[in-house]
Amino acid sequence: MYHGSRIRNVRSAALIAVLALLAAAKAETHADPRDLAKGRLLIAARDLADPNFAETVVLLTGYGPDGAAGLVITRPSRLTIADLFERTESPRGEERVWRGGPVQRTGMLALLRAKRGPEGAQTVLPGIHLLTSRESLETALGTSEGTLKVFLGYAGWGGGQLEHEVELGTWHILNPRPDDIFAPDTSTLWERLARRMERRIARLHRRPERTRFRHTSIDGQTAARMVRGRRR
Repeated sequence: MYHGSRIRNVRSAALIAVLALLAAAKAETHADPRDLAKGRLLIAARDLADPNFAETVVLLTGYGPDGAAGLVITRPSRLTIADLFERTESPRGEERVWRGGPVQRTGMLALLRAKRGPEGAQTVLPGIHLLTSRESLETALGTSEGTLKVFLGYAGWGGGQLEHEVELGTWHILNPRPDDIFAPDTSTLWERLARRMERRIARLHRRPERTRFRHTSIDGQTAARMVRGRRR
């Protein structure tokens, strides 16, 4: 009875350890809301059906307790910068305008990749600045320095809303590469980043299987030694 009870305890401990590892692996397949921050990329999950965000990549331009804001960087419009600034003689006039999100669809924002941004610009990442006023936009349009990406509209979340969506697995979170943000052709960007996340998740799924086999083997040997020791 005594050695049988100890064996059951060992097996119970092993089962608890395996379940804990599986639970941890399951949690790791979803992003951690604590990783949310200004400058991070949100990668839409494949099952996200909302037409505003399906198969999109969003750059977070602001994040805090009261909410979050970002720009969809993968949806070009049919408009050019010259269509928005009719009188501009900017060398950027033929560059396309991007659809930044479902909030204030006619409002203009821009991302500028340059060492310094114009007055009033907000730094999102080192060397990447958010332009929120028409004055700063016109300043950037007046020069060919840096790379400019103009958006109509933006994405916004209330306090706690984005965190909840991340916990549900709606979004993956990645650190960005500047070349991704300013790529002239983003038609494959979402797919490439989604695959990167899926490979990471697949590696996490395999870890509990290997760990479970190792723990089961060790605990079985321990139980056998306990039985032999008891028979002596």
